[in-house]
Amino acid sequence: MGASQYGAFLQLVDSKCLVVGGGTIAVRKIQGLVETGAHLVIVSPELDPRLVDVLLMGTHTHIKRCYEAHDVLGMRLVFAATNDADVNARVAQDANAQGILVNVADNPSLCSFMVPSVIARGDVSIAIGSAGQSPALTRALKQYLEPLLPIAIGALARYLSSLREQILSLHLPEHERHEWLKRLISVEMLEAWRQGDHTKLEATIQQVCNQYGLVVAPLPKAIDEYHHSKQIVE
Repeated sequence: MGASQYGAFLQLVDSKCLVVGGGTIAVRKIQGLVETGAHLVIVSPELDPRLVDVLLMGTHTHIKRCYEAHDVLGMRLVFAATNDADVNARVAQDANAQGILVNVADNPSLCSFMVPSVIARGDVSIAIGSAGQSPALTRALKQYLEPLLPIAIGALARYLSSLREQILSLHLPEHERHEWLKRLISVEMLEAWRQGDHTKLEATIQQVCNQYGLVVAPLPKAIDEYHHSKQIVE
């Protein structure tokens, strides 16, 4: 059995990331990267029309030529996203020589990191991967899980974060603080909330608020968003 991969969410704001390629493969990579706040350097003789708006943002750079080895220098991440296997292999070799993480489209054996399929709901994200073995399975799992994750789960995360900060500010004994933080949410509460039954979660929150004089906004509702999300997927 080979070594398992290590899952991580990267903070890429203002980080330079290289994308080699300007076609359909590169579009998929770039669309996901744009939302991270990274500064993208795109090296390609031609660009897919769908990338024009990306360049108009003013924070990304297009170098209109073929890839050269020095392009990887100073990059946080490198993406080899051309339809030329030889070029992609050279990009991977150059990045590895500089100790830079590289992702090579459609060739897991050359990747030092994989890009998972992600379900994002505000600050809540679920990443799904198969170590590059079956992209079709990854897509199917994403479609299966998406309707189970209400759009409002991001709002719930912000709500619980606000309550957590208030509890931490009380300077309670560590065991008491830990107990309350653990009780704020459970699998049973989350499933009930997802189905539109907010009573269990509201009761727990009201209990901690009454005990320590905390004030919180109304609990975000999930049921309408859940059905809307499910309809979109179906």
